[in-house]
Amino acid sequence: MPSTCQQTNQTQQTQQTQQTQQTQINQPKITLPNFLLFAHGPEYSALIKRLIHFSMQNLSRDYFNGQDVNGVLTNINRELNHSTVNAHLLLFFLLLNVDIHLKYVILEHEHISIQRKLVRFFEDLKTELVPKLFTDDRITPSEFVSQCRDLYIIS
Repeated sequence: MPSTCQQTNQTQQTQQTQQTQQTQINQPKITLPNFLLFAHGPEYSALIKRLIHFSMQNLSRDYFNGQDVNGVLTNINRELNHSTVNAHLLLFFLLLNVDIHLKYVILEHEHISIQRKLVRFFEDLKTELVPKLFTDDRITPSEFVSQCRDLYIIS
């Protein structure tokens, strides 16, 4: 391959550093201990929306070179303004299942005992609840959100 088409390790490291810095700039701060226990309350709806936007930006950057593929992000952002708290929580938990940056934001300010609980919850979310949501037509979005809360409590 011609040398003009090759990326050096330094170029790759520079790009990764810039992406990390961009993530840190846009990263919402969660100062409430045991956040997922209280996230279901309507008073945290604005924070949940910010976390959803943060996560969608991460996924767009990590998987689609920062592009809004077919306007999906724009449509989701538009729908967030007119949807219910349960719809926000549903999307939040689905994003939490796939976005490592969002997981770090949630873990960052927690005590080590809560971090262990969260890691267990993340694993159960990935292996139990999300697959169940997509394979069992009888589960409603409200039931899924409720099951996420219950699963977090017993994790």
